[in-house]
Amino acid sequence: MTYDLQKESDVKKYLEKLGVEYRFGCYLEKKPEACHLFFGKIKKKASDFASKACELKNMCACANLSQMYAGGDGTEKNEEKSEKFKKMALEMQEEVKKQQLALELQQGLLPN
Repeated sequence: MTYDLQKESDVKKYLEKLGVEYRFGCYLEKKPEACHLFFGKIKKKASDFASKACELKNMCACANLSQMYAGGDGTEKNEEKSEKFKKMALEMQEEVKKQQLALELQQGLLPN
């Protein structure tokens, strides 16, 4: 089915189906990127989806969850939890950097 995104009714149908796709990807296929995308779609459940994606090791979701707790956006304001998820995101970022460097060294590339 094609959607005319100029029509409000088609946009609503499209977004509804998109939500189903994200939910399926998050909960059944266990894809962290689907959880991350879905939590931005539904504000009320945002922290649940961010938490699920962070649990599945999605760095961006952990960073977003940290910001949500810091500002009380979609969840209660909690500096301790904010710092916890910020630390998790930073640790994941460092791991990605290490893996990237190891790959570059294996390929004979020198880091700049």
